[in-house]
Amino acid sequence: MSEIDKKARSSTKGCSLHTSGAQSQESVRRKLEKELGRPVTQAEAFKATHIRKKKNPEDPYMWVEPRTEMTYNRYLQALEDLQQTLPEENRDMPLTQEHAERV
Repeated sequence: MSEIDKKARSSTKGCSLHTSGAQSQESVRRKLEKELGRPVTQAEAFKATHIRKKKNPEDPYMWVEPRTEMTYNRYLQALEDLQQTLPEENRDMPLTQEHAERV
């Protein structure tokens, strides 16, 4: 094993769990784009690979670990913060699909 792998496994922060198995982020992104018929944001790809599959459509989303939900929410908050730095005429434009849904 490489030194980088050893350091990652011994990290006290823990590993980053995901639900996409051996698929690359790019292949997950392409699959989502094909299903949705539109470009997929980085946040959408992250969410798709870090929430558990629902057993019932009414069930709430279950993140694979609390840290992933915090990361996702911090990313969306950073996008909103960035939007506040844009010229006033561009502030109403959503930066991501998730931002559009939250507004």
